[in-house]
Parts: sequence; C-alpha cells; structure tokens
Amino acid sequence: FAVISGGGAFSLGANDSVEVTVRYTPSGSGPAAACTILTGTNCADVPVTGTGELPPSCTVEPASLAFGVVQVGSSKDTTFVIRNDGEGTLTGTVSETCADFAVISGGGAFSLGANDSVAVTVRYTPSGSGPAAACNILTGTNCADVPVTGTGELPPACTIVPVAINFGQVDSAAVADTTFTIYNTGGGFLTGAVADTCAEFSILSGEGAFNIAGGDSLVVTVRFAPLTLGAQSCVITTGASCPNVTLDGEGVSPP
Repeated sequence: FAVISGGGAFSLGANDSVEVTVRYTPSGSGPAAACTILTGTNCADVPVTGTGELPPSCTVEPASLAFGVVQVGSSKDTTFVIRNDGEGTLTGTVSETCADFAVISGGGAFSLGANDSVAVTVRYTPSGSGPAAACNILTGTNCADVPVTGTGELPPACTIVPVAINFGQVDSAAVADTTFTIYNTGGGFLTGAVADTCAEFSILSGEGAFNIAGGDSLVVTVRFAPLTLGAQSCVITTGASCPNVTLDGEGVSPP
C-alpha cells in the first residue's frame, strides 16, 4: 500500500478537509499483510485490506489441429480446449473465416474464471481435392490462434474394362483364358472382392479381396473350360462398389 496524494503533515481549520489517496499494488496472490494508514494522535488510523490475484493465463490444447486426409463429400470433427490457468477472468472470442472449416460448437465470446475451460469443436468439410487453404481459428487477443490443416481427397471410383466377356466357341477338351481390369479412377482406396461360383468358369489370378489405391488397378484372369456342350454363362462378383462382370461362352465338340 502507498499514499500517493494527501500524505504528510496536515493542518486543517474549522470545516476544512484533506483527501488522501491510497494505492494498492499487490506483490503476489492472496490477502495482503495487515496494514494501517496512520493519521496522527488526533484522528483514528485507517486499516486497509486487499487480496492479490494473478492475472489470467491462457492455455490452448492442442495448439494446432491436423485433420489429415478427408474424402470430398464427407467431414471430420475435432476439438481443442481453451483454459484459464491463471486467476481473474480470461475473455476472448472464437471465430473463423475459412472456406472449408467451421466452428460448430464453442464459438463466440467466452469468459473463463480460474481453471475454467471451454471446448471448441471444428469441422473440416473439403470442397475439393488437395490441401486446404491456410486457416486459423481466432481466439481473441489474450490467447494464441489455432492453425488448422487438412487435405481433401476424391472418393474411390470403380471402372471395369470390359464388364462383359464372350469367349466364343471353345472345344470341350480345351480351355480359353482372358482378363478384365478393375481401375480406381478416384482417390482413397477402392475395396471389394472378386469371386465366382460357376462350374465351367474359374478365376486364375486376382481372386479374393482387393484394396486398390487411387490411380491403381487390378488385372483379373479368368478361364473358360467347358465341361458340357452348348452355351454357358457366369457372373463374376466384385463387391458393392463395382459392377459385376458377365462371362459367356459355348462349349463345342472337338473336331
């Protein structure tokens, strides 16, 4: 405590007065030591009290958000926390002006007492493939802003060439082999499984589950080995994301 004006000796006539200004500058948190402003033998002393409080201290965890790869047409949410690790009241405002990122909860003004916190959830909805434009989630002047990053990826897209195979006439004592190709013409990973349940057609290679990255392909080799004479057909299934492949052929007597 310090007397900053009105201190020192005074001499007052009838109805006169002096105004004394006292300043409190706490050196730490907690109640101040007992103190009295002395006024002399003719007046009562003035006890002064006060409690020091640490200033607010902002912690943001995590300090940045990395959403990784998110498919176009979908979204991903993640959260950061603003906490007052000091005392007093921490104030600020959470906002953003980014095209592909949105604050879906915890946005707007906040006022946090000691050890209080607010959780802020951010959603990334990529509008196209590739890295998102640079973006910061703003928190106000008392806290650090939060950089957010993410990369958009096109969803997988299946193309099969050809989707129908005709082996033509094949001797019942012979076999004929050919191939079709499964392409992922999008991004991400195209999943499925190649299978058949046909007696006179078989899969020589490429059978079973597949996981094809964007731009990659899988070649499947199929065989027609007629056991009987006449027209035969088969459906090769490839999974929910791709069309099936139809196989046709005709078994004929050897010459």
